[in-house]
Formats: sequence, C-alpha cells, structure tokens
Amino acid sequence: RQLVGVEALLRWRHPEFGILTPDRFLPLANETGLIVDLGEWVLSNACAQVGQWDQLGFTGLNLGVNFSCQQLQIHKVVNRIESILSRTDFDHSRLSVELGGSGQGQVDAYLTKTLQEIKESGVKLALDNFGVGQVSLDNLHDLPLDSLKIDRSVIRKISTSSQGESLVKALTLLGKSFGLRVEAEGVETTQQFDLLDREGCNNAQGYFLSKPLAPDAVLDLMQAAGNIESRK
Repeated sequence: RQLVGVEALLRWRHPEFGILTPDRFLPLANETGLIVDLGEWVLSNACAQVGQWDQLGFTGLNLGVNFSCQQLQIHKVVNRIESILSRTDFDHSRLSVELGGSGQGQVDAYLTKTLQEIKESGVKLALDNFGVGQVSLDNLHDLPLDSLKIDRSVIRKISTSSQGESLVKALTLLGKSFGLRVEAEGVETTQQFDLLDREGCNNAQGYFLSKPLAPDAVLDLMQAAGNIESRK
C-alpha cells in the first residue's frame, strides 16, 4: 500500500491513427532492428523524467524499463546502459531491467552472461510475463534475477476460478522459493489485490491502483501518496 515505483510504457501518437499501443508497432521495430535505438531512447527519457521528479522533491521512485532479448544481445549493451545512467545521473540500484516475454525462449549462455554483467553493475533484473513465457525452471535457476512479474493473464484467472487462485498461489510460492521478489501485473479488482496481499506478493500494478499516466498526472499521484518525500 505504498507507491514504490513506476514502469515506463511506450505509446505512439500517430498523426493519422491516434495513440497506438506497443502491440501495433513493437513487432515491426523488432523485425527491422529499430528496437535497439528505440529502447535506448525510452531508457534515456525515462531516467531523465524520474530525475526531474527527484529535483521537484519527489524522491525514491524506482523505475522499470522493458528490454527484449534482441536488445540484450547487441554488442556492449551493458556499456550503453551504463552510459545512459551516467548521462542522466540515475542511480543504478533504482533501475529494473525487465526481460520481456517476446523471445524468452532464446535464453542462452551469451544472454545469461549479459544479464550477469547488468546485475553486477548494480541494476536490478526482473522476468516479465511470468507464468506464460517459455523460461524453463533450469533457466529460472541460472538467470541472475531479482524479481518475477506474474503475467496479467494469470492474475485475471483469480476472478474466474478456484484453479486460477491456486495457480497464482503456486507461482508466488515458486518465486519465493527461489529467493526472488514477486510482483503482479494487471491487478484490476479488490479480490485480486487481497489474494496477492495474503499470499505475500511484494508489489502490484494495474488499473486497481492506477491506470497508465502521463508525467504531469504522475505528479498528482505522488502528491496523493504520502510515502513519497516532497519538499514542495
């Protein structure tokens, strides 16, 4: 019940088609290789934005940014991440690189080594879309993760069946047994939130807590959340 962080979400304000969600353009960005430059632009702007909130006195927010396997396979990706963090004066420990569901099955020795280097730099690592991706238990054991994010499609099952509740309980217990923090995506109801709270889920995000917001609207949210320090 405390505001602890934000996740950077990407939208394309298209002059003809209006606001487009990532499922409309990210597959093409991955296919063409533009995802690399796009990803660096997102990370740079997100770090700068949180830095602006820091300067206003709203300090302490953590930041989650999604990375695809393709982004993490590029040459010297760790150096690129560290360069952006240095340029924006952003604390490594406040950033969580979220390994996206697309291409999770491509986990190999090179990716594992890259993730280890990111972890050693002080940046945290989260596995996104947990419960629906292709990561095996062996991968889960070998990856240097800090947290697991249970996919929204799994959370949705809480409201539809007792089996759905059992699945969420099992995934939460599995994450805890690996010594990882467990987070839930797509929390939309009191029933879902209360179950996750009882099972010891560490963090939650979703419309029950807040819809996606533009930066100015996040300021209002932080002012309403008493735990975020403010000198204003």
